[in-house]
Amino acid sequence: MKAVMLVGLALAVAGCHGGDEAKPKERRGHHVELVAAQPRPAGLQLVRGFNSGPIVVDGNGRTVYGFVKDKTNPARSACAGKCAETWRPVPFTEDLKITDLDQAMVGSVDRPGGAKQATLAGRPLYTFAGDSMPGEMTGRNADWFVVGATGGKAELTTVLEGSSAVNP
Repeated sequence: MKAVMLVGLALAVAGCHGGDEAKPKERRGHHVELVAAQPRPAGLQLVRGFNSGPIVVDGNGRTVYGFVKDKTNPARSACAGKCAETWRPVPFTEDLKITDLDQAMVGSVDRPGGAKQATLAGRPLYTFAGDSMPGEMTGRNADWFVVGATGGKAELTTVLEGSSAVNP
């Protein structure tokens, strides 16, 4: 009886962590597989992926980006209009849930129209409309970077099929 229960528990655990929903689909080699597929609280959270250092994600597990053209002292977003449709400002509210980040580093900047955008170390934060699932980071380019724990660029290692590219 005990052996049957252990086998059942092992199958249940494997079912919880082995499904495709726990791993984001790879696109262009720019993604991070989240260590644990679990519900995330609304807000900002620091997570560690299999092929990256710690990165910041929003409450839905979406990768958070920074824009090199933004000002950080004082914080000011350089992304508005069409830019903000593709690069969605991370909203800030007074009850924003912050997990595994230094709360003193989290703040906000005013957006056109009066909305507030979350900042980390004075850096305005965004998600990318082209990322279709948690953990993807297809928005990285010369102007946009994945945000790490201190508001700067996260350490990333991406292994492409048939390659051993490091920090592309």
